[in-house]
Amino acid sequence: MVWRKKWVFAAFLTAGVTAAAAGIYTATAESPIDPDSPYSIDIPYEYPIQPGTSEWFGYPTPHDRAAVCQIPEDILGELTTPALVETIVNYPFLIEMSLFVTPEEGYAAVRYCFNGLSELECRPDGGVVLMDYYETCREERPDLCFLDYLAMEIILQQPEITVHMTPEQRERAAGMTQELSRHY
Repeated sequence: MVWRKKWVFAAFLTAGVTAAAAGIYTATAESPIDPDSPYSIDIPYEYPIQPGTSEWFGYPTPHDRAAVCQIPEDILGELTTPALVETIVNYPFLIEMSLFVTPEEGYAAVRYCFNGLSELECRPDGGVVLMDYYETCREERPDLCFLDYLAMEIILQQPEITVHMTPEQRERAAGMTQELSRHY
């Protein structure tokens, strides 16, 4: 009986690993990095610590945790814009944007402590990629809460992001502020 349970577990584990590998292959095959692109990393950065883990509590202050969550410069400049956007959305302190009196204050406070946002500001396609990711998340990321969407909406309304957008894209971004309009 024990042997059978181990075999079933091994079969499910193998199937899971195979499915994950197929998913990674499919995602890579569908969106290969453009050979002319200055960016070479097409997967989001994984932060070395996550809220609630023993590593997280190993750093005594939020300032120390935020410092550990900076994206290393050699990686930051190599992330494709979609990988950068997902990295930003996964930033452990991103939802703190919503704790300020105005969206602009919240954005400025998080930007001051996090290098991912200033990198996004430099990307001409940053806002458009964030809008596309926002829409995809609405359909495919049930793990995100309204504060995650609120943070994305705050980012989409910043002049540093919208400066690269066409008037039509700015209008599209303004239409995505459902949570933002309820919160502020």
